[in-house]
Amino acid sequence: DETQLLEQAQAGNRYAMFVLGRNYRWFASHTTFQSKDVRPSELPSLNAQTKPFDADIMDKARYWLHQSASNGLLGGLGELSQSYIEQWQVTDDSNALTKNHKQQLLYKATAYTVMQGCLSPKVYYQKVYQKPTDLTGDDKQQFEQMLSQIEQDWSQARTLLGLNPTLSDKLPEIFYQMKDIR
Repeated sequence: DETQLLEQAQAGNRYAMFVLGRNYRWFASHTTFQSKDVRPSELPSLNAQTKPFDADIMDKARYWLHQSASNGLLGGLGELSQSYIEQWQVTDDSNALTKNHKQQLLYKATAYTVMQGCLSPKVYYQKVYQKPTDLTGDDKQQFEQMLSQIEQDWSQARTLLGLNPTLSDKLPEIFYQMKDIR
């Protein structure tokens, strides 16, 4: 229920922030609020229909996903990336202004993915995430500036929450134990 999630998110529950953000991301282009990805399996199918993209609802999604990521749920960064990809997919590129906007959306999506990888355990990062290598000149500079700004915003948000502006790159012992289970 949106009201309960909103209350919990406003009270500082980072998991509620994440679920609320995912639900809003879903609702930005579907007729139901609850994302099929966070619906408990015992509930019947939602039969959600797509609807025209709603940028205002996506802004709410991004706010809560950013909050969840700032509070340490790095999956929020991946969801932010996906939100820009979804907007990129529905953005018209019939003129120069919208082509530039569409390019900026793709840069943001990539920057959030790269940032998530940079903040995740380094072993994982080296295998999965890489900065785009096909960018040159102004495009590369724009992307690097965008990534730098996103990193600064994230660190500042964590500082305002009273958290360490960076994550420790020391992996917890449980990571090594889980890795050996494979």
